[in-house]
Amino acid sequence: MRKASGTAAQNSKRKQILDAAIRLFARQGYHATSIQEIVDELGIAKGSVYFYFKSKDDLLVSIFQDYDEQLMNGMAELPGEEEFSPRERLRLQVERQLAFFARNGDFFMMLFNEPFTGEHHEYLRNYAVRFRSRYLSWLYRHVQSIYGDEYARYWVDGALLLGGIMSSYMESAAQNRDEADVARISGFLVRRLDDVMRGMAASGETPIVTADRLRRMIACGGMAEDEQGRVRTLMDQLLEQVRGTEAEEAAALLNAECGKAVPHRVVARALLVLLEKQAQPEWRELLSRLESALEEEFGCAMRKD
Repeated sequence: MRKASGTAAQNSKRKQILDAAIRLFARQGYHATSIQEIVDELGIAKGSVYFYFKSKDDLLVSIFQDYDEQLMNGMAELPGEEEFSPRERLRLQVERQLAFFARNGDFFMMLFNEPFTGEHHEYLRNYAVRFRSRYLSWLYRHVQSIYGDEYARYWVDGALLLGGIMSSYMESAAQNRDEADVARISGFLVRRLDDVMRGMAASGETPIVTADRLRRMIACGGMAEDEQGRVRTLMDQLLEQVRGTEAEEAAALLNAECGKAVPHRVVARALLVLLEKQAQPEWRELLSRLESALEEEFGCAMRKD
């Protein structure tokens, strides 16, 4: 019990440092903020920061990793939501994203205002490219699931238009966090998507962006179809291996999670941990390969130590 309490205290201190750093980065800029100013903000010893982070760059990367985790989980389908209509699932996920932006306005104002360069630039550039790739895939899958074959030629343009509209409202939520009615805005955005799709279908216009071009855009971010296919292949192999064993249920749940537009990372991690505990020796290499494939697809570790 003492160990759990100590871990909780460390996590709390780490979060306090991250929150203080974000406030200062948003207020005066990353480059203009020193580690000393962060510890002064908290009233702690300088060594406390270096216990958790090797450098200011490491602190910044940790901020991005933590916020990426939270945002991607907001894009995931939660247990029970599979029974809702595709339109309502999209609305709920958009609402969670808007709420995330409203709660974390300092972080997003830092992104809008700070030109990142230096040691962390390459990491952040790769992060941004990969996130955009995942986000495009997420948007497309939602539009595809809501609108039938009648709208198929406009699925891609609909996804891109929705993404552009959402980015403006998310920036507004970050800037006006106390006034953002995220439930109302999410419903408004989904209704506007209806207007856009119906308008394009009624016009009969030639689509601007084709599905092939979207696949190339997604591939530029490292989300090529063969990578997603690798997860599918490994998952099928695992399901075959565990059939008739105590691990069959956990594998079926992980398979269902991996089939979602954006799997919930916490759920996927928990299922991987359970499978590793139940694993027979001949499964372990397959589980390791599956975990690596999931890490590559989602852009961060599926399981934290």
